[in-house]
Amino acid sequence: PFQRVRHLEHFVSRKAMDIDGLGTKQIEALFADGLVTEPGDIFRLEAHRAMLAAQDGYGETSLNNLFAAIEARRDVDFARFLYALGIRHVGETTAQKIARAFLSWEAFVARVGEAAAARPGPAYRRLEALRGLGEKALEAALDAIASAGLLSDGADADSAAMLAAGGLGAALKAPARRALAEAYPRWPDLAAALSQAARQRPGEAWRAFAALDGVGEVALGAIVDFFSEAHNAGVLARLLHDPEANPRGVRVRDAQPPAASSPVSGKTVVFTGALE
Repeated sequence: PFQRVRHLEHFVSRKAMDIDGLGTKQIEALFADGLVTEPGDIFRLEAHRAMLAAQDGYGETSLNNLFAAIEARRDVDFARFLYALGIRHVGETTAQKIARAFLSWEAFVARVGEAAAARPGPAYRRLEALRGLGEKALEAALDAIASAGLLSDGADADSAAMLAAGGLGAALKAPARRALAEAYPRWPDLAAALSQAARQRPGEAWRAFAALDGVGEVALGAIVDFFSEAHNAGVLARLLHDPEANPRGVRVRDAQPPAASSPVSGKTVVFTGALE
């Protein structure tokens, strides 16, 4: 419950949805009364006007102001809405960059789905996380081993010897070879791990999304996790506008593409020294 309340507070905060009249005190009280337990409930709050009017602190004027503030946020900017969802690793700057990259909420959600389908698997992630290896070295290892045809060789060999054989020595630097050999001393175990990782490589949709300025794999992983969670999908469905299911829901406005005709478009401007 504490986390849900803090999430609601973030959702209505100034840099997120910016709904006047819903501060920490109000959110905690509404949650305790069961009137607001998820973001979509805020936009259905007017149905409980009589109940609110009977409570202290909610006069006619304050209620009118509150419902007007809520109504004003039924149409919200893409970046502001994305930030308001409280996705881990998605701050204001990342939300703005994502909005500018995809422009529409629908395009963004579609690309998240494509990225989820192209997400690297756990075997690939385990190898990528080894100290001294990393993504580039792992990709080089998978390419070199596949081309050398060594995955089925060396049933009784140790990994250090096999990694130094053929074209692998040139493809992998010493720290990468050492990381693999230390994690999997026996070649059959390392060969199996590499074979699994080769089948679980990230797809192009994942790589392209993660390569966006300001995103990266950590934030993308958090985004995919958020949208893959069934509970979150339900929360969004009850929050967003749908002509049939939720006509009073929130509409996410398309972002505006960066101006292309500005005198400084495409330029990097650097100021040094003092500027008055």
